[in-house]
Amino acid sequence: MVDYFHVSNEVLESGRMLECKYGKVILNERYYSDSDHYHNQYLREIIFEEVRKSNFADKPSRLKSIYLFDEIRLALKYRNDLKKKYIYTVRIEDGSKLLRTDMNLINLSVGKSIDEIRSLASRYFSDCKKTDNTEVICEGSVSIENRMHIVEAYGMLFLLYSNG
Repeated sequence: MVDYFHVSNEVLESGRMLECKYGKVILNERYYSDSDHYHNQYLREIIFEEVRKSNFADKPSRLKSIYLFDEIRLALKYRNDLKKKYIYTVRIEDGSKLLRTDMNLINLSVGKSIDEIRSLASRYFSDCKKTDNTEVICEGSVSIENRMHIVEAYGMLFLLYSNG
């Protein structure tokens, strides 16, 4: 069985079902209408979604997914890089669509032409080997199991679990 991890700034209780917030935010006109940065992000996501619908309809949508990691080291890296507070173990319900992919491909799409973004999107939705920046997107039901507490002592990381 694979453990999956979710990174968040929110305090989440054990048993809580996660909601897909990213897609709702990205598609909200108030989010991107006053910012070139956010508008560019919106356009990249729309291109990725069009490529997925046309060529990878069986893959989960970034706009409808919960973002996870299947390695604790990647969850820790993401938490530290984005200054997030908490890491949770999660449970994925049967029937959920999962895709392990390279998060670098979305990051590489910044400032690219439409054709280059389409090419990166095709690579993103193709099956991916693990990289130094692998993410798992899950379109389906995901619930919180435990919040992890990370303690550094004696040059080592200790992972402790708590419910909520």
